Amino acid sequence: MEEALVSHARSRVIPATGQPLAEMHWLQFEAADVHARLEAARVYSRNMAWLADRNSPEFLPATMTAKVLANDIAREVAQLALKAGGGSGFLRTSPIQRLFRDAQAGGLMAYSAEVCRDRIGKTVLLPQE
Repeated sequence: MEEALVSHARSRVIPATGQPLAEMHWLQFEAADVHARLEAARVYSRNMAWLADRNSPEFLPATMTAKVLANDIAREVAQLALKAGGGSGFLRTSPIQRLFRDAQAGGLMAYSAEVCRDRIGKTVLLPQE
């Protein structure tokens, strides 16, 4: 998904300025933000896999947290790609519209993001029995 955003930003030229979209400061700042969060989600997911390899009891909570992080950043990257793509991002011929739909769907798949957040919140706020 990040690759699609980068490819689009490098190839699209802004008619008013003649510059590639990738040279726009607002996009550079937003791309830096989503890149940092994407890397954090990747690291957390690797930690979750490490816990799974060791049959750790922390695996299930880590899985739910990884899902929430990954889904949130997927939606943010897709939203930024759509913003960078402009109206053409909604066209069926654009890969952005498919990435956007896929990112939205991830939070609905089992366990949904809401179920994961509920479980995580209970773990954080309620005493362990």
